[in-house]
Amino acid sequence: MLAFRAQEKATQLPIEIKSIILHCALKPIILTTRNLVLHFIMLSKNVAKYINSLQIKKFRQQHGQFVVEGAKSVFEVLASDYEVQTVISTPDFLEKNHEFLRAFAVQIEITTADELAKIGSFQTNKTCLAVVSTKE
Repeated sequence: MLAFRAQEKATQLPIEIKSIILHCALKPIILTTRNLVLHFIMLSKNVAKYINSLQIKKFRQQHGQFVVEGAKSVFEVLASDYEVQTVISTPDFLEKNHEFLRAFAVQIEITTADELAKIGSFQTNKTCLAVVSTKE
């Protein structure tokens, strides 16, 4: 279970996030701290299928969303005027970049690097991906 893997990393995280992860070990929760919304869950199959479907042009146009992968690209899209729906990241990425992500009101879902590689198009994505709405 992801919560237990994240709990092992809790000793390296800031105190704010440590307390969130320790509470997550019992059940998935959504918690808002300032502008940062932390959503600690394992990705469902439906979410994984939805993100995979966004790799096809027909579904990107139908849903009005697209996927951005990789840390640098996600940082650029967060800083732009696009509306980011959610960021899916690994605990290591969140640990290193929580201060930057705090500046944006965005939902963050934590997952393992293996699951992240499965749902994205990169073979080895150990950082994050974002689901972004297209401009009308």
